[in-house]
Amino acid sequence: MKRILLLVFLIFPFSAAWAIKDWKPIADGLYAELSKQRTPADSVKVLYNLFDLVPRAQKGDVARKLYDSAQRAGQTEVQLDVLRLLTSLYSSADHVLATIEKEAGSVPDSREKQETLVFIRMRRLTKSSKFASEKERQDDIAKVLASYENDKKKTPQDEFLQLYTLVEYLRNDVDSNNLIIYLDKLMKFLGNNPFELYAIHNIVYTEAANIYSDAGEAKRAIEADRELLKICDRLQESYRKKGRIYRDLSTSKYVALRRMIRNYKALTPDQIASINAEVEKLAAVNPDIRNDIDSLPRYRAHYYMATGRYAEAIPLIKAHIADEKGLPNRRQLYDMLAEAARNTGDNGTLVEALSEYNKILAELNAISASQKYRELQIRYDVDSLTKDKLALELKAREAEVHSTRKMMLVVAAGWILFFLLLIVLLFYWSRYRSNAAHLRMAMESFASERDRLRDFRYYDYATPAENIAAEDKRIPALHKKNYRSGASQMMESIITDLLYIASIGRTEREKAISDFSVDEMMRSAVAKAKPVVRDGVRLNVTYPEEDFKIQTDFECASYVLGRLLENAARFTDHGEISLTCRRDSQYSCVKFTITDTGLRIAPREEESVFYDFVNLNDLTDNDHAGSFICRMIYFLLSGTIKSDHNYKDGAKVILTIPLRSYNQ
Repeated sequence: MKRILLLVFLIFPFSAAWAIKDWKPIADGLYAELSKQRTPADSVKVLYNLFDLVPRAQKGDVARKLYDSAQRAGQTEVQLDVLRLLTSLYSSADHVLATIEKEAGSVPDSREKQETLVFIRMRRLTKSSKFASEKERQDDIAKVLASYENDKKKTPQDEFLQLYTLVEYLRNDVDSNNLIIYLDKLMKFLGNNPFELYAIHNIVYTEAANIYSDAGEAKRAIEADRELLKICDRLQESYRKKGRIYRDLSTSKYVALRRMIRNYKALTPDQIASINAEVEKLAAVNPDIRNDIDSLPRYRAHYYMATGRYAEAIPLIKAHIADEKGLPNRRQLYDMLAEAARNTGDNGTLVEALSEYNKILAELNAISASQKYRELQIRYDVDSLTKDKLALELKAREAEVHSTRKMMLVVAAGWILFFLLLIVLLFYWSRYRSNAAHLRMAMESFASERDRLRDFRYYDYATPAENIAAEDKRIPALHKKNYRSGASQMMESIITDLLYIASIGRTEREKAISDFSVDEMMRSAVAKAKPVVRDGVRLNVTYPEEDFKIQTDFECASYVLGRLLENAARFTDHGEISLTCRRDSQYSCVKFTITDTGLRIAPREEESVFYDFVNLNDLTDNDHAGSFICRMIYFLLSGTIKSDHNYKDGAKVILTIPLRSYNQ
């Protein structure tokens, strides 16, 4: 319990309010100032000063108000800081700490949140390690050791907590070699994985300074206390910048300086004088520190020993021994008493000190032997847990090997099936190739026979005129009449088919011819083209001032006009596309002009893109295939479509449609 109070004393140091006798008027003024704040964020600073000022009994209420204001203001850093303050306030109530830990888990995730959770769990471990039974402690140490040594997937936070747990549990042993081993590991881990939260460093360095002091490692204890003093200086500067004028860390500094004087054997005389001067400076402004120095023997007993004032130290050491219950500390005090008695020639005190020192050594040796046995038992338990874990891992590995073998068999069967299918496919592929070769030969034979029959029966139609005489000589005169009659029959059949197709097309064409509004046709074409227009390209349409009607196929005309607009949009990345309409009464037609600022039609292709008939390969490789299709439709509409090669700012296409359909 003494060590818990010491941790609370250092992690949650006395505020200046404990040194201010008449704190209530100041608190009343802060409460009045708090009532004037308009937003939760404005209230945070006032509540911090109240928390630092009021006595410990009222801090819990102020901390809850501070947490509520920070939560409403969305200040998660303040929320986490308040949770850490509450953790220090209620460090002896584990059920309260459990509630605080749950609340910290609900805060939005961040590095500070994770470190705050580590801090809360450290405080809970400090308490539970003190009140656990010996069997519970031994079982917990075995489990933590097994996990620490065998679990390769633990997070840095988990590993840190495992080391801290081992240190806390082993801290209860009066003489444990394992304690120093795991404390060294904890300090090394803290150096390699720096936590930003000062509270974590405070706990670790405080524990290290106390453990090293009890173990007689004076130099290392002083190093830990120096780190604590650096943390106090940084915190004091941080509080000053934030306007927390009632936050005072002088008590925390005093505890570290007092412990350094305890380890005076690792200090030089100048260092001892400097530390004492700093202590006196703190005592001058903090009555609690002055009271500790004057009423309790521990500080002056060690200081007098450090400065060689042995006669003055002897009564203070004896008073300190009377208050001290821990065997390691009593052993050190009796050793110090024997040294003082030896230097003053006080043989009675020397005999008494050595006698008690030997009794404590004997008692410590007996306890140490028992603890060694427990440590061996713990190691045995760890080995048993490790063996069980290895057995489970071996079983899992065997299951994995068995599963892998089954998978390999399935894969092997799949490959065999694949090769069988491949063989079958190759067999049928060879047959296909053979059949294809036979078919090709048959087709070539049929083509040759077809050409021979064509030349033989229709020589007068299929052969150029200059070769007819040669054919006359080759073909017998008896058969020439029959050959010409065959050609006549072929021509008659072709003409008949063409006339039939034309009659059907005319009927369908005449059904679609009607009077349509030019304005309506332009809007229909624009609606089809708009989805293709790229962002940043303007589509400008100039409709006729006075709408008029034309007699044509509305569907075909609007389709072609829309296709031309789409073509313009497809080749225009920026700039504008314009569409205008003009009625030409002289030629009884209407002209639609489409211009764009995109790619020009190549000079040699200005007319060829609108030819009636082109090679199929030329069509598929031509970027203006859409224009060709439009030309085909306008062939039916008796219209024209041309490109203006004199237009230099992009492309310009003119579409001409008769006002009246020629079919009417």
